[in-house]
Amino acid sequence: MTLTIAITSDFICPWCLVAETRLNQAIAQLNSAVEIEYLWFPFELNPQMPAAGMDRKAYRTGKFGSWEYSQGLDAKTVQATQADNINFRYDLMAVTPNTLKAHRLTWFAGNQGKATEMAVRIFNAYFTEGRNISDVEPLATLAALHL
Repeated sequence: MTLTIAITSDFICPWCLVAETRLNQAIAQLNSAVEIEYLWFPFELNPQMPAAGMDRKAYRTGKFGSWEYSQGLDAKTVQATQADNINFRYDLMAVTPNTLKAHRLTWFAGNQGKATEMAVRIFNAYFTEGRNISDVEPLATLAALHL
């Protein structure tokens, strides 16, 4: 038996990563013979973001009113997810990316049955490695490694 789970997510949303991580932790505890199939649906938190993304400090200062408040939100994310084994590296992020190309890559990977693996890798590239996922180069590297 297969259980299909639809996930609507954006790769710059830390809470999307947290939800996906916690969902996988819950599924791992089931000890069930049910096969899980994920369907990934794109959602852009910032559909008007320039194609190259924006300087993260400038973007988040504008969005949240101050860089200090923005950093406080990041710290709360880290604190709330300590038990989830997610290595948020906000200090490495220089750009708030446009995620359209990342969503396209996930769709392409899905055509090969690898959408989940690609989505996980894109989340990691952004949140743990601080890579600009609006740039073609890191996405091409991910594709070469995982497709």
